[in-house]
Amino acid sequence: MIKNVYQSILNIGIDANISIDDVKKIKILNGIAFFGGLILFFMSIFLFILGYPYEKPNINLLSNYFFSTGMLKYTARINLKFIIPLFDLFLSFTCFLTLFLNYKRKISLAIILFCIASTLASIFIYFITGILAVFFIFISGVLPLIFYKKNKLYLFFSVINFIAFLFISLILYKNGNISVTAHAFANPAKTLIINFSIAFLLLFLIVNHFKKENLINEEKLQNSNKLLQAQSNEIQFQITHARKIQEHLLPQKDPYEYIYSFYKPMDNVGGDFYDYIHFRNSKKIGIFISDVSGHGVHAAFITSMIKTTIHQSGLHKNDPAKLLYYLNDILDDLTAGNFITAFYGIYDPLSREFLYSNAGHSHPYIISDKSVYQLNCPGSPAIAMFSNNTLYKANKQFENFEEILPANSKLLLYTDGLVESCPIDDDTFFEDANMEKIFLQYSNNKCNIFINNLMKELYIFRKSDKFEDDICLICLDV
Repeated sequence: MIKNVYQSILNIGIDANISIDDVKKIKILNGIAFFGGLILFFMSIFLFILGYPYEKPNINLLSNYFFSTGMLKYTARINLKFIIPLFDLFLSFTCFLTLFLNYKRKISLAIILFCIASTLASIFIYFITGILAVFFIFISGVLPLIFYKKNKLYLFFSVINFIAFLFISLILYKNGNISVTAHAFANPAKTLIINFSIAFLLLFLIVNHFKKENLINEEKLQNSNKLLQAQSNEIQFQITHARKIQEHLLPQKDPYEYIYSFYKPMDNVGGDFYDYIHFRNSKKIGIFISDVSGHGVHAAFITSMIKTTIHQSGLHKNDPAKLLYYLNDILDDLTAGNFITAFYGIYDPLSREFLYSNAGHSHPYIISDKSVYQLNCPGSPAIAMFSNNTLYKANKQFENFEEILPANSKLLLYTDGLVESCPIDDDTFFEDANMEKIFLQYSNNKCNIFINNLMKELYIFRKSDKFEDDICLICLDV
């Protein structure tokens, strides 16, 4: 029975939402508050009934101290027959109120109330109740440390109690000729030694608490760093594998000698994509190139969706505009707000005929030894921006265009990472600098040499081989 009551008191204010560490702390607070309150309550009743054993004990230590320093001009003596029991009853009430606040889940308020009341009362009655006051000052100095969680108010109480010990001890020692009734040691020197020992024990606890906290924080930081490093390694491992997967999504080799491709992602994985589409019993070759908005893993994931959709498109691959409609129909609402610019063309090397359709992508260049111009591609929205029904209603359809490419020219398909590259110390785009002159300079080179020389010139222009966007190039010798 008694054990159950005892456990119930210790568990006041504890529920399933409180951590194990906080449970221990609240039990300490409940134990101090309950037993301290119980002792003080019975002591106050005892003193009320029997009377305080000293009719006129000397409590003029503070007044004598201030008088000796010229701060006060009088001393005081009062009858403590009822004052001391009232103070004990006040402290008892504070302890039980602390339990009530714990019950109401107001732990912080309970600690603050206990510390304020016990500190003020203990300092005042220190000269009368002696060892009991020492206990309360010490408890109200240590208790905030137990609950300290970067709360400056709790720290304030601990420091105040440390100062209180030193201040009272020095006054007792200075006024050694005064009778200190009911104090633990009537000898001022002994009192000074005991109180200073307790004070520095409290200081040791304060300092040690923060040293321990710093060690814990340092250990937590090290563990966090290890965890972050492990997570970073895992992410890097996953990205490396994602890059390998993406590399397998791209053509492993160019289908003919007159076609050459180059791909350089900004990150380990990128949002640029290209593919070749072969036709049975025909030398025609389909060339698809796209650019997903954004970069990194999510963009690379969308490129895998594009690859799958193209392979499932069936006869739509024979018609560029129909393939773009098919992609838009499948990918709409699946790209989480990302859109895709795309260009798809079918080239017939026998007739040099090029049938193509564009979905918001950069217009390909036709490069000969004397001229550079872009294919005629009236603008159409990018894929996954609007549904096919919306495009029909707005009269923004994907259209097919046809052009006979000039003999001995080059067709260059690219993503905007090429034309929008700029020097690391400037904001001039490559297309606004000398890009077309470079095209003409290497126009007589074979497609693979042309691309390699173009990239060398781009590195020189950029002053770095790192870029702010993915770059994808496909060059076709006509």
